[in-house]
Amino acid sequence: MLKRMAKGLAAFGKRNPARVYTFASAMAIYITKKVPGLPIESVIILIAALFGLGESVQRVENKKTTEALMTDLPKGENNGQAS
Repeated sequence: MLKRMAKGLAAFGKRNPARVYTFASAMAIYITKKVPGLPIESVIILIAALFGLGESVQRVENKKTTEALMTDLPKGENNGQAS
């Protein structure tokens, strides 16, 4: 059961990287506020990792947008546009 859940979370992360990044960022902020005496080095490393993750998420989202823009619309349909 745990293996199936981990597989589902991994699939969710691949489909929705921006949501995972947002959650990770929020948790990082929460942890740094709630854990007194957290070494500043740990906080800096966490921030650097989030910057790297953010760059990765941006590239994935840009790729998805580019693929959507290059997709041809089906012929013979209005596609929601006024005639």
